Amino acid sequence: MRALMVVFALAVASSATAVSQGQSLTGKQAVLKDSKGKGQDAAHCAKRFAKHADKDMKKCPADPLPPPPPQLPPPTSSGGCVSSGPGTGSGTIGGQVFKDQDPWPFLGGWCVQLLDASGAVVAMAVTSDTSLDSDNDNFTFKGVAAGTYTVCEVVANTWSLDYPSASYACGSGGYSVPVTDGSGAGFIWFGNLP
Repeated sequence: MRALMVVFALAVASSATAVSQGQSLTGKQAVLKDSKGKGQDAAHCAKRFAKHADKDMKKCPADPLPPPPPQLPPPTSSGGCVSSGPGTGSGTIGGQVFKDQDPWPFLGGWCVQLLDASGAVVAMAVTSDTSLDSDNDNFTFKGVAAGTYTVCEVVANTWSLDYPSASYACGSGGYSVPVTDGSGAGFIWFGNLP
C-alpha cells in the first residue's frame, strides 16, 4: 500500500510541474485561462500583444510572451504573379497562405491563382504577410462573377504544400469553389513547409 501511495505522489508531482510550465498532460501547449474558464493559447496572446502593446489583455498573462520569429523572406514564384484588380461580379473569395508550423505565420509574396471552369487563369493574388480583413485572410479575390472556380497556390521553390495536400497546388488541382452573386467563399487555406 505504501509503495502505491509513493507512486501516486510522484505522478501528481510530475503532473503539477508540467502544468506549471505551460504544458498539458497530453504534451500540447496549455491554454491560458481566466477565472471564468475562458482563455487563449500562447500564439494568440503573442499576436494580441504585438498588435495592441498598450492595452490590457484580459485573457493573457501580464508578462507578454516572446515575439514571434522574424518573417521569412518571400519566395520567388515562377511567372511573375501580379494581383488582379476587382472583376465585374459581386462575389468574393478569400483565404490564407501560411507556414504550416507553430505559430503558423502568414507567408507574404506568394501567388494564388483563380481559374474558371475551363481551367483558364482569370485572376491572381499576391499574398500579404498580414491579415487583410476581419476573416483573417491574407489573400482575396473581389468582384468575382457567379460560377464555379478553382483556387490553387503556386508553390515556391524549396517549399512543399503540406495542407491540405500537394494536390491543391496549381498544375495539380486546387479548391473547387462555387460562387453566387453577392456571396463570399472563405477558408481556402494553404499550409506550406520549407
